Amino acid sequence: MLLTCTQHVMIKVSSNSLSVGKFAHLVVLPTGVESAAERLVNSSQREGGRDEEIVVQFQDVAVGKTAEKKFKIKNTSAVKTEIQLVRQNSSVTPEVFTFVLNNKNLQPDDLVTLSVKFTPMIINEVCIEYFHLHDRSGGSKTTIKCVGTCKGLCVSFASDTIQFGQLSCGKTSTKSLEIINSSDCEAHYQFALDSSESVFKIDQRCGTLQPRSSKKLICSFQATQPINYYKKLACVIHNQEPLFVTLLGTCHSDAVKPAILEARHVDWYNSLTYRGLSWYSPEQIDAMEKEGNVCLDGDGIPTRQEDHQHTAMEEYFHDGYYSHLAFAVPHVSMNVRDIDFGRRIQLDSIMQKSITLTNHTKDKITCVWMGDTSHVFHVTPNSCDIPPLKSTSFRVTFKPTAPDQFYGAELECYAFYKCLTEYWQLEREYISPPWCLPLGTTGHTFSQQSETFLPKLELSSQKLQFPAVSLGESSFTSLLLRNTGATPIQYDFSNDNSGVFLMKPYRGIVEEGQQQVFLLHMSPTKAGRCEKVLQLRLNDDNRNTQKVVLVGYAEEAAVKLDNDGFLFFRPTCLNTFSTQQYGVRNTCRVPLRFEWMMSSDDAKLLTVSPQSGTIAPNEHQMHKWSFKPKEESRTLMKPVLVVTTTRGRLLSKSYLVPAEGKGTLGSLRAAESSVDCHNILAGCMETKNIDVFNDSDCDLHYELHVDSDKVLLQKCRKILRARTIQTIEATVQPTTCGTFTVAISYQLLSSADDTAVYIGEKRHLCYVVVSAVFPTLVATDVSCHGSASGRNKMQLWNLLNLSRFNSLMMKPLPLSSTSQKTTESMMASRPQVDMSFGAAPVGSEDCIINLTIANTGTISTNWSFVFPSDVQLEVPYWTSSYEGEQVPSNVKY
Repeated sequence: MLLTCTQHVMIKVSSNSLSVGKFAHLVVLPTGVESAAERLVNSSQREGGRDEEIVVQFQDVAVGKTAEKKFKIKNTSAVKTEIQLVRQNSSVTPEVFTFVLNNKNLQPDDLVTLSVKFTPMIINEVCIEYFHLHDRSGGSKTTIKCVGTCKGLCVSFASDTIQFGQLSCGKTSTKSLEIINSSDCEAHYQFALDSSESVFKIDQRCGTLQPRSSKKLICSFQATQPINYYKKLACVIHNQEPLFVTLLGTCHSDAVKPAILEARHVDWYNSLTYRGLSWYSPEQIDAMEKEGNVCLDGDGIPTRQEDHQHTAMEEYFHDGYYSHLAFAVPHVSMNVRDIDFGRRIQLDSIMQKSITLTNHTKDKITCVWMGDTSHVFHVTPNSCDIPPLKSTSFRVTFKPTAPDQFYGAELECYAFYKCLTEYWQLEREYISPPWCLPLGTTGHTFSQQSETFLPKLELSSQKLQFPAVSLGESSFTSLLLRNTGATPIQYDFSNDNSGVFLMKPYRGIVEEGQQQVFLLHMSPTKAGRCEKVLQLRLNDDNRNTQKVVLVGYAEEAAVKLDNDGFLFFRPTCLNTFSTQQYGVRNTCRVPLRFEWMMSSDDAKLLTVSPQSGTIAPNEHQMHKWSFKPKEESRTLMKPVLVVTTTRGRLLSKSYLVPAEGKGTLGSLRAAESSVDCHNILAGCMETKNIDVFNDSDCDLHYELHVDSDKVLLQKCRKILRARTIQTIEATVQPTTCGTFTVAISYQLLSSADDTAVYIGEKRHLCYVVVSAVFPTLVATDVSCHGSASGRNKMQLWNLLNLSRFNSLMMKPLPLSSTSQKTTESMMASRPQVDMSFGAAPVGSEDCIINLTIANTGTISTNWSFVFPSDVQLEVPYWTSSYEGEQVPSNVKY
């Protein structure tokens, strides 16, 4: 065909295109591993078609530190995809887990690294968050469960008691105190002690401990008043409960020598406090013992003691002053604990404020103030006796020495029973330690026209998150303030009038280059969010004000149940089990203790594992339920979930979970009532498939039985789902010829494991009809050529003895005869047929005999001639010549 440029030709081309739609599939792998078989150890496939869940478990991580774990995501499909990572909405826990994904688009068989970081913010809190990893097409979905625990510091003392012993007035005794940081992060500590005013002094009152390190502090004792000294000194630590160290010392003068105070005296006093006898002086206890009103052992300790346990944080706060709570009414109380003199312009004037001390004991006490009139802050009178259940006022004087300065001090008063000054008059060595009463004082000398120092400071955080608590429980946290300037800072925190939040200390002085650790206490009065903004006023100047936000939560028990609070079981065969996973999610911020409860009738049908336990905040916990019906009917059960807070007032809440199940009867049937296995060679094996149907609505666990060893089943115990079919392999191995009928029956089981029990009687499933045969060969014709050509068929038939050959081949042979391997022993056991080939002169023409063999049986037959050399038969002597040489065989087949 010739085309010119002026012609238009339309060519229509058609083709068939074939395309296949694919979903993307993402697989999560550990770092550096590309095999799907080497998944994360904690990965699991949920039952019931649920999404795959991978647990990323972080070990204890210090507050403020960040831990990271990495794993890879592989696109195992043949299409490209885009990764999407969605955080499950939760208002319960703060967002402490973050994911970093360097590439969201994945080509087929590509890998991408996904890292997760954990930065805890609240000490001793278990954090659980859920993330959903899926591709844009929705082909695969994986739930990533992140679990982490925030650990606090571990700071301790090598010894919690320092005994300075007896010391003369004006002398100094020195001891060492080792403080140890066993944690992996820095520890900031501060002793609640003013070394310039106290008889006990520590060279490094505040400081920082490096991780996994220790420090030896020098403690000294120097007193001027001849009395006993006892102080339970608190060491406040940022992000940890406070520590306490007991300081003991005794001061003697030439005229006054009190008994030496020892640690055993403090133990004796504590035992008296538990019994309520510490309100009596040692002199009164001595008299009560003589009168028989109190029973003491040989060491003077009450015979019965009560065990009152409380935490170090509670002991630090619950003193009856900073907190409205107190473990015991104080023996000696002070109406104020802090005095702020404010601004004092004229240095030559005297500024005084009064305080009141009250004696709550049953005997007279003596109060002695440390320091003298040479100090900037001092108390007058220096000492005073207070009768029982009476009060006395003291004057606190502020006498600054320089203008434009901040002043602050913590004064100490020691109160003790007056009778201890004459302790030798007692029959026992009853020595009660003194009570130490601290008094904080502040003031400054800046004029109204001059500006105070510009504060330079750092706060560890301006928003403090308290650990969530249940009602009736207290929560604690801490705040660190660093003075980064070259001048002291006077701080003054506003109070929370509601009493929910408390701070200790809330007023004081931080010297240049030093730090101050504050402990904060939250005790909510109602459920919900608690928030308070504290005003931090610095250097007595309203322009130098900062805000610290306090946030906490008081929780009530609350959970969210799967499937809107309903539990359904699929139809279940009578007396068998069906299981169902049911999820419970803790929707509050505190751990909950749960327990499933049900009536006695429901307990016969239902079981759950676990029946009780604890659910962490935001945790979605799966519980395995089992339903075992007893009758053929639909049953409505009513289990109840009771959740209770683990601390505080132990508030509980109940959830009714209706559970519905149906009991039914199930049976199996075979596709064929009779399975025919025809023409099987006896002694051989043949596999036959049997289709078994479960037409019922319930899954069936069953075990198969056969009544003959001629039929073997590959696996006897199986499970067949409702409305499904299952193929069973039956191996037929007859040993003799004939037709056999083998019955296969089944028996239902309670489960498919080894602990299952039989349910009911055996039921017939089907028959297997086996027809076993042997191979048969017969000779039907014979002819010859060569030197034997003169013989007729009858002669050849008789010479070869073919009648006996045919009669033997028509009989069943032993099983060993059907084997392809023939041995000498097998040859000896078989029947013999003598075949004669006649005689011919040496050198004559070959004798060729043609034998026709027919297979008269119903199965194909393999046959072969076996030569003596094939079975290593011993050659008879007559086959050898007279010289002993073997004659070569001239027989050929």
